[in-house]
Amino acid sequence: MAKIYEIIGTIQHDHTKQFKKAIQNYEFAVERYFFTYCEDETLDNLSKLAHCHFGMANAFFDMGNYETADEHYRSALFNRKRVYNEESLQFANVYNNLGQNNYQQSDFKEAAQHTLRALEIYKLIYDGFHENIPKMYHNLAKIYFETDEYVKAWKSYQQALKLYTLNYGIIFDLTDKWNFSSFIDV
Repeated sequence: MAKIYEIIGTIQHDHTKQFKKAIQNYEFAVERYFFTYCEDETLDNLSKLAHCHFGMANAFFDMGNYETADEHYRSALFNRKRVYNEESLQFANVYNNLGQNNYQQSDFKEAAQHTLRALEIYKLIYDGFHENIPKMYHNLAKIYFETDEYVKAWKSYQQALKLYTLNYGIIFDLTDKWNFSSFIDV
């Protein structure tokens, strides 16, 4: 029964953008999984709890409720730590989203820590290239720009552009658009 509500929540969030209904279905699934976990402490139930908290966090994030999203991202991390290796894709995705959530709350120190952790994990998992790696560099650049760490921002943008260019053949030149030359040797 819980799995059905979890799937409905995922569909409502990802495909129909019915965030409030998705949250309601995730909440019901969490209650059922938690009840089941209390009776049968399996890793599978913890994994499902983590997935539901991650889904709820994403829905709250998309609604702009960043504080509640933060609580659910942390619940997802807590449950995933009991199930998965911390250098798994499940962790990278939560750290990535938690970093974005921190960024939206202007908590740039936490945003940088979580984004760097996501980047480390993605680099370990995907030996070579994956689309999330340049995205992490881009996210770091935005964070560093907000904290007036322009050299770090510039280097992160350069790394993102380098990876996009190498893997997609896309060529960017941000020096004119952003006029980085006014505060850094380009």
